Amino acid sequence: MLVDGRNVQGAVERGAGPGSMPTGTLISRLRAAFPPPIEVELILDGHRGASPSGRIARGLSVAFTRDLTADQVIGGRVSEALRALGPAGAWSVVVVTDDREVRAHARRNGARVEGTAWIADRLAAPTRPPARPGTSFGGGRPPGRPGRPTPRRDAGRDRDRDLG
Repeated sequence: MLVDGRNVQGAVERGAGPGSMPTGTLISRLRAAFPPPIEVELILDGHRGASPSGRIARGLSVAFTRDLTADQVIGGRVSEALRALGPAGAWSVVVVTDDREVRAHARRNGARVEGTAWIADRLAAPTRPPARPGTSFGGGRPPGRPGRPTPRRDAGRDRDRDLG
């Protein structure tokens, strides 16, 4: 998956206000939303500055384009994928952008294209199902106070049976 980083950041900011998605936050959300074996490359215009670059984690890389644009770098990666994988294999490449020229180039070269709304939904969605009561330590019972035993749920039923 090739992600047009500034394009995604801009789309998220339009929905939530300026400055809402710093690069570090985008990186951590991508890592959580797309675990290995999915390979994600976040491509950002400009120079690295204080942001991380290179292979960040298994399945996640960050590339800063320096003197090129992210559009040019994504176009080059898509063309390389077509040469290396052939037309059928190029379909395994997903390009995430709202840029019309990048979308058109990716489609001409056999890659799939998704918009920034598609990835924004995945970045906002919880990555793990919430824990159900009774599936962790304590069997769903509330914690007891130190020095006092935690009552069993059925303790009252035993007492009621004895009285009845």
